[in-house]
Amino acid sequence: MFVGPALVPGLMNSGLIVLAIGSVRINKERLEKYDYTGIIVMIVAIFFLGASQLAIKMEDLDYTAPQLLVNIFSFTILLFVLWGFFFAFNRHSDKGRANLLIFAAGFMFLLTNFWVAPLSGTILKVFGGTASSYEWTYFIASCILLPGANLIAIANQQTAYKYGQASTLNTLQQIPTQVSPPFVYLLIFGMTPPYYYSMPFLLFGIALVLASTYLLAGRKVEISRIGGRKKVDKTR
Repeated sequence: MFVGPALVPGLMNSGLIVLAIGSVRINKERLEKYDYTGIIVMIVAIFFLGASQLAIKMEDLDYTAPQLLVNIFSFTILLFVLWGFFFAFNRHSDKGRANLLIFAAGFMFLLTNFWVAPLSGTILKVFGGTASSYEWTYFIASCILLPGANLIAIANQQTAYKYGQASTLNTLQQIPTQVSPPFVYLLIFGMTPPYYYSMPFLLFGIALVLASTYLLAGRKVEISRIGGRKKVDKTR
């Protein structure tokens, strides 16, 4: 509600730091140089994202503005179109199937990250009995889109893992989500950066997030694999 969809995608990846440190205990391993580098890069990225001050306070938006409604739903339709394009063509490309599927999943994860913001901005008014018809529209749409898009994204992601290297795919999946914040801030919500350095800081932070994700993605994959092996062992 206070940060908004421009900063949330990058800040969410801070969880990879906890994941990397936690994997030391789970995997009985030591952090490697690339792990330390990834952690440092992520911390620097979070600093620049926060310093950009490109937060969008969702509770302060005028949800009755027709242009906002048009922008948000046009963006939503665009994401479904992009998802459909990548999903449809994955069956025609055996070599690039994993990449196409993971990009399809990435656009659906982007959709869920985006719609959390309208949900957080309207939910209090809805349950407080003061929501307008526009705010009810956003609330109902988010209640439908969030679980639906998540299910689609997870299904595409898991299928992609069958055809490609998971650590690389995890990084590719992040590209739509991490690249979108400038467009969301400037075009969807039509806001003006508060300072001359805000947009450069955001772009630099995004680049560092993607670099750190690449370095730390392997830890995420290893934890998933070990968790899967433990389940198999228990079943046996």
